[in-house]
Amino acid sequence: MLRSLVGSEMCIRDRYQRRVRGPTAIYMGCGNSEEEAKYAPAAPVNNATPQPQPQLPGASPRKGLGFPASTRMLVGQDLWEAGRHQEAADVVIANILELNPESLESAESMKAGLEFSEDGTLKTWDLNACELASLPESFGAVRLTGDLILKHNQLTMLPASFGRVQLGGELLLHHNNLSALPDSFGELRGGGDIDLQSNQLSTLPLSMGDMHIHGDLDLHDNMLSSLPEHFSKIEVQGDLILSNNQLSCLPKSITSIQVGGDVHLQNNLLPSDPPPELPNAGGQVRMMNQSCRGCC
Repeated sequence: MLRSLVGSEMCIRDRYQRRVRGPTAIYMGCGNSEEEAKYAPAAPVNNATPQPQPQLPGASPRKGLGFPASTRMLVGQDLWEAGRHQEAADVVIANILELNPESLESAESMKAGLEFSEDGTLKTWDLNACELASLPESFGAVRLTGDLILKHNQLTMLPASFGRVQLGGELLLHHNNLSALPDSFGELRGGGDIDLQSNQLSTLPLSMGDMHIHGDLDLHDNMLSSLPEHFSKIEVQGDLILSNNQLSCLPKSITSIQVGGDVHLQNNLLPSDPPPELPNAGGQVRMMNQSCRGCC
């Protein structure tokens, strides 16, 4: 019997989850009270047709925790704000499993990837290769002082709330299947690199121009054909890596972009004129044997 991923002080609806694989139901619970037992799935007798189970109080008929996404977001946010990070992370994991039932086997890896500081705050969360195809809206309430690692999954999109994630270190999203980023992405404030290489990004949200990145911004090996004009307002303290895309021109305002390190534009479709002058770049504009006109 799989132990519950949800803290014992959560209400019943947040403490139970069913996963059905053929005739076998996996019940996730954390108590033995009579009230809770009413909502446990009964085992079928012989070959009798299972009877409908009582619905969790106030739950919707849909499978899972029975709360709409907005309610689960608020419940998780309250726990993060109260400093109960272990319980809050457990709620997020339960929400992840609700959206990704095929990732049930990775539940223990999701738990093992949590690293807490001595005061109980979440330091880093390593969700590398957990077979994640999507993340719940409640993920936007996550707070951590170190790195968030989501690399080597199958994510095709991020929740609209993702920009609210509070992190103090790196954000590693490389080697997924992201084709776009939510509008809120530019609200992210981190303390290190943002790695988005090896995805399928064809566009970037305008909000990225509002970002202040305390490391590298790596967009290597995507499908970008152009950059939004507002992108030139971004501040990157490390390298800006745009190599291996499909860029055929750069915005006219690119000359004002502020980059502390090198700007990598290798292997794009840029014209072969002298590379653009970037007076606010601390390093070199790297284009190998290719160069660009500098403006669209």
